[in-house]
Amino acid sequence: MNALVAWLEKFFLPLASKIGGQKHLIALRDAFIGTMPATMAGSVAVMLNAILRDLPPQFIDGYDGTTIPVIKQIITINGYVWNGTLAIAGLIFVFSWGYNIAKAYGVNELSGGIVSTAASIAGITFSFAGGIKLKGLNLDPATIEAINKAGWAATPKEITATGWGWLPLNNLDANFFFTAMIIGFIATMIYVKLMLKDITIKLPDSVPPAISKAFASIIPATAALYEERLF
Repeated sequence: MNALVAWLEKFFLPLASKIGGQKHLIALRDAFIGTMPATMAGSVAVMLNAILRDLPPQFIDGYDGTTIPVIKQIITINGYVWNGTLAIAGLIFVFSWGYNIAKAYGVNELSGGIVSTAASIAGITFSFAGGIKLKGLNLDPATIEAINKAGWAATPKEITATGWGWLPLNNLDANFFFTAMIIGFIATMIYVKLMLKDITIKLPDSVPPAISKAFASIIPATAALYEERLF
C-alpha cells in the first residue's frame, strides 16, 4: 500500500495538479458554482410544490391544494420562481461560463458573459410550426379566410399554425448546458483573443472607465458573434 501511495504521489499527483490548475477547467467549475443561487432557489420551489401539491393526493383522498387560498398562492409563487431559475438554468449557466472565461484571461468579464449568452441564443430557433389535421374536418371558405388573415395557413382539411418570437423552454433549461459549453466557449475565446491583441476602440482618458470598457469590447464582441456563426 505504501508503494502504491508513493507511486501515486510521484506520477499521478503532479498530473492531477496540472489538470486541476487548467484555467478553462477552473472557469467551467466556477461557472457551475456561479449558477448555484438560482438552481438552489429553483430546487426549493420544486420541493415546496411537491410537498404542498403533488404528495398529499397520494395519502389524502380528494386533496386539492389549489382550492386552499394560501396554498394556492404559495404554489403560484413557486411556479414563478421555477420560471426564473430551473426553467432557464442553461441560459444562466452560459452567462456565467462566458464571464468566468473572460475573468480567467483578465479581460472585461461582463462583456464575456454577454458574448457567450448572445452567441448561444443566436443558435436557437425563434419560430414554431404545428399542424392540426382532423378526420372529418371541413372548414368553410369564410373560416379559412379568417385563419389565413390571422397569419396561419388553412385548407378545408388542415390548419397549420406558425409563429415567430418564441423561445422554447426545453432549449433554455439544463438541456442547454452542453450546447452552451461549446458555443459559449468558442465565441468567448474569439472575444478574449481579440481583446488580448488590443483590437479595440480606444477613447480619451477623460472618458469614464465604464464607458471606455464598453467601447473597447465592441469590436471583439461583434467579431466573435459573426465568426462564431460562420463556424
